[in-house]
Amino acid sequence: MAIPACCHHSFQIIKSGTTLLRWNCSMCGFGPHWFIYECTRCTLKACRPCAQKTDSCGRMRQKLTAV
Repeated sequence: MAIPACCHHSFQIIKSGTTLLRWNCSMCGFGPHWFIYECTRCTLKACRPCAQKTDSCGRMRQKLTAV
């Protein structure tokens, strides 16, 4: 199955019912987590901070700073 170049993410939380199954974040690599956010459209798995920071193409949003 082809991965879309740009996805308008719709995250839902998935939890592990056992201690044997843990996930690592696909964006920052942090983990293991007993729960993770998964996009229902492209199956991207992200931790909570990364799920909140992604834009519609799965890239991390850059904070704008005044100079």
